[in-house]
Amino acid sequence: MRKKFLTLKTRTRRTWSRIEELEKGKVDTDVENVKRDAVNIELKAEIAKLRHDIDELKENHKFQTRCIKIAKEILNEKLTTLLS
Repeated sequence: MRKKFLTLKTRTRRTWSRIEELEKGKVDTDVENVKRDAVNIELKAEIAKLRHDIDELKENHKFQTRCIKIAKEILNEKLTTLLS
């Protein structure tokens, strides 16, 4: 009976030791997850900024294209006037 008690006591100690190891591992994992979450937030913010910048560049490109078209039309009119 005493031997069984000591065996159970040893198993209990091992079990508690393993539980403590797992809890420490969980805390370490939680810390890593928080760090990754922070990095993800930063990356998402950067992506949003880049998308905004791309939209502005597209608008600027459209504006520049319209300006070039107008300038060509004006130059063609002046050239036509000069050649007439």
